[in-house]
Amino acid sequence: MLPRREFLVSLAGVAGVLAHRTLDAQSSSAPAPPSFMFVGSFTTPERGHGDGITVFQRAGSSGWKQIQLLKDLENPSFLITDSAGRFLYAVHSDGNRVSSYRIDAATGQLSLVNHQPTGGDNGVHLSIDQPESS
Repeated sequence: MLPRREFLVSLAGVAGVLAHRTLDAQSSSAPAPPSFMFVGSFTTPERGHGDGITVFQRAGSSGWKQIQLLKDLENPSFLITDSAGRFLYAVHSDGNRVSSYRIDAATGQLSLVNHQPTGGDNGVHLSIDQPESS
Protein backbone atom coordinates (compact mmCIF):
# COMPACT_ATOMS: atom_id res chain seq x y z
CA MET A 1 0.00 0.00 0.00
CA LEU A 2 1.30 3.47 -0.90
CA PRO A 3 1.81 5.96 1.91
CA ARG A 4 -0.76 8.78 1.79
CA ARG A 5 1.79 11.42 0.67
CA GLU A 6 3.02 9.28 -2.25
CA PHE A 7 -0.56 8.53 -3.26
CA LEU A 8 -1.44 12.25 -3.27
CA VAL A 9 1.64 13.06 -5.35
CA SER A 10 0.68 10.34 -7.83
CA LEU A 11 -2.91 11.53 -7.89
CA ALA A 12 -1.77 15.06 -8.63
CA GLY A 13 -1.46 14.18 -12.33
CA VAL A 14 -5.20 13.63 -12.43
CA ALA A 15 -5.92 16.69 -10.29
CA GLY A 16 -4.61 19.41 -12.54
CA VAL A 17 -0.84 19.11 -12.49
CA LEU A 18 1.09 21.22 -14.92
CA ALA A 19 4.48 20.12 -16.06
CA HIS A 20 7.08 22.52 -17.34
CA ARG A 21 9.43 21.44 -20.12
CA THR A 22 12.88 22.91 -20.34
CA LEU A 23 13.69 25.29 -23.17
CA ASP A 24 16.06 22.68 -24.65
CA ALA A 25 13.20 20.20 -24.93
CA GLN A 26 11.13 22.69 -26.93
CA SER A 27 13.75 22.82 -29.69
CA SER A 28 14.15 19.05 -30.16
CA SER A 29 11.87 16.93 -32.30
CA ALA A 30 11.22 14.33 -29.58
CA PRO A 31 9.72 15.85 -26.46
CA ALA A 32 11.84 15.35 -23.34
CA PRO A 33 10.20 14.49 -20.06
CA PRO A 34 9.22 17.54 -18.00
CA SER A 35 11.85 18.86 -15.58
CA PHE A 36 9.46 20.48 -13.11
CA MET A 37 5.92 19.80 -11.94
CA PHE A 38 3.67 22.34 -10.24
CA VAL A 39 0.80 21.08 -8.07
CA GLY A 40 -2.03 23.30 -6.84
CA SER A 41 -4.39 22.33 -4.04
CA PHE A 42 -7.47 23.23 -2.08
CA THR A 43 -6.29 24.58 1.28
CA THR A 44 -9.37 25.70 3.19
CA PRO A 45 -10.85 23.20 5.66
CA GLU A 46 -14.19 23.02 3.85
CA ARG A 47 -12.54 22.34 0.45
CA GLY A 48 -9.48 20.18 1.15
CA HIS A 49 -6.32 19.56 3.08
CA GLY A 50 -3.60 20.85 0.75
CA ASP A 51 -0.76 23.15 1.69
CA GLY A 52 -0.55 25.54 -1.29
CA ILE A 53 1.53 25.23 -4.47
CA THR A 54 4.13 22.47 -4.43
CA VAL A 55 7.03 22.37 -6.89
CA PHE A 56 8.66 19.06 -7.78
CA GLN A 57 11.78 18.36 -9.83
CA ARG A 58 12.39 15.21 -11.84
CA ALA A 59 14.76 13.01 -9.87
CA GLY A 60 15.86 10.62 -12.61
CA SER A 61 14.44 7.12 -12.49
CA SER A 62 13.44 7.54 -8.83
CA GLY A 63 10.55 9.85 -9.76
CA TRP A 64 10.08 13.36 -8.37
CA LYS A 65 11.47 15.25 -5.39
CA GLN A 66 9.80 18.22 -3.71
CA ILE A 67 11.87 21.39 -4.04
CA GLN A 68 9.48 24.11 -2.88
CA LEU A 69 6.19 24.65 -1.08
CA LEU A 70 4.39 27.99 -1.23
CA LYS A 71 2.16 27.99 1.84
CA ASP A 72 -0.50 30.34 3.19
CA LEU A 73 -2.33 30.56 -0.14
CA GLU A 74 -6.08 30.20 -0.32
CA ASN A 75 -7.06 27.40 -2.72
CA PRO A 76 -4.47 27.83 -5.50
CA SER A 77 -6.21 24.98 -7.24
CA PHE A 78 -5.97 25.61 -10.99
CA LEU A 79 -2.59 26.32 -12.56
CA ILE A 80 -1.20 27.12 -16.00
CA THR A 81 2.19 28.11 -17.41
CA ASP A 82 2.86 30.38 -20.35
CA SER A 83 4.10 28.67 -23.54
CA ALA A 84 7.74 29.60 -22.84
CA GLY A 85 7.57 28.21 -19.30
CA ARG A 86 8.61 31.51 -17.72
CA PHE A 87 5.50 32.19 -15.62
CA LEU A 88 2.98 30.17 -13.62
CA TYR A 89 -0.53 31.49 -13.01
CA ALA A 90 -2.82 30.28 -10.21
CA VAL A 91 -6.51 31.04 -9.81
CA HIS A 92 -7.76 30.88 -6.23
CA SER A 93 -11.00 28.90 -6.05
CA ASP A 94 -13.69 30.47 -3.87
CA GLY A 95 -11.82 33.76 -4.30
CA ASN A 96 -11.69 36.52 -6.86
CA ARG A 97 -8.04 36.79 -7.86
CA VAL A 98 -5.28 35.22 -9.90
CA SER A 99 -1.62 35.18 -8.88
CA SER A 100 1.41 35.15 -11.15
CA TYR A 101 4.79 33.66 -10.33
CA ARG A 102 8.13 33.81 -12.14
CA ILE A 103 9.65 30.35 -12.73
CA ASP A 104 13.42 30.15 -12.31
CA ALA A 105 14.45 28.14 -15.39
CA ALA A 106 17.42 26.55 -13.64
CA THR A 107 15.83 25.59 -10.32
CA GLY A 108 12.06 25.58 -10.91
CA GLN A 109 11.60 27.82 -7.86
CA LEU A 110 8.63 30.19 -7.95
CA SER A 111 8.67 33.85 -6.90
CA LEU A 112 5.54 35.98 -6.66
CA VAL A 113 5.15 38.63 -9.35
CA ASN A 114 1.65 39.97 -8.69
CA HIS A 115 -2.01 39.37 -7.77
CA GLN A 116 -4.88 40.68 -9.93
CA PRO A 117 -8.68 40.50 -9.57
CA THR A 118 -10.47 38.08 -11.88
CA GLY A 119 -13.64 40.13 -12.19
CA GLY A 120 -15.73 37.39 -10.61
CA ASP A 121 -15.81 34.85 -7.79
CA ASN A 122 -14.75 31.20 -7.71
CA GLY A 123 -12.49 31.02 -10.77
CA VAL A 124 -12.11 27.43 -11.90
CA HIS A 125 -10.27 27.74 -15.21
CA LEU A 126 -7.29 29.57 -16.70
CA SER A 127 -6.40 30.29 -20.31
CA ILE A 128 -3.63 32.36 -21.84
CA ASP A 129 -4.21 34.34 -25.03
CA GLN A 130 -1.49 34.26 -27.64
CA PRO A 131 0.12 37.67 -28.14
CA GLU A 132 -1.02 39.48 -31.27
CA SER A 133 1.59 39.65 -33.99
CA SER A 134 2.02 42.89 -35.88
